[in-house]
Amino acid sequence: MLSLAEAAAQTHNPLVFTSGTTIVIYRSTDEIVVGADSLMVRRSDTGAIPAAECKIRQVGDVFFAIGVHIREEFTGFDAVKIATEALRNSGNAAAKVKTFEQNILLPLTELVRMVKSTNPAYFDKSLRDKPVLQVAFFGNEHQSLYLYVRSYKATLFLHSKTAASRMARASKTVMVLLLSQMN
Repeated sequence: MLSLAEAAAQTHNPLVFTSGTTIVIYRSTDEIVVGADSLMVRRSDTGAIPAAECKIRQVGDVFFAIGVHIREEFTGFDAVKIATEALRNSGNAAAKVKTFEQNILLPLTELVRMVKSTNPAYFDKSLRDKPVLQVAFFGNEHQSLYLYVRSYKATLFLHSKTAASRMARASKTVMVLLLSQMN
């Protein structure tokens, strides 16, 4: 099976992202208020096309709001689908969020790596050291409010394999998706 980067390199198809960014969350001791606009933008090499889509969704008794790079058409990356599948699992909200964290990491990392190799200009402009994906999970469980916010950022680090390579200053770049979280 080909990795996403190999598949993109072989077919030379342009990446087409759907993204959206305006989500506002207010939390007090007795309420969580979430607001979002419905503007989504479908971006490709040929331009940007606005579209309308709700950024706040509900799966069972868990709500989530999702923003930044939500899906990519060529690779099939779809953070909404991954979140929806994770939230359909049994367990409490924290366990469902943990499932999402586990399920999103590999496809999101592969997507970011592919963008870096196939479209370095887009990577530098839109992904490098910026949020790539942000998701807020919220609701009421056992008469207690919860809010879990997950933010993924693409950061490059230089990594040396051995002491000899460090001395020779031969290093390679390692892609890391940093996860920051707020409970």
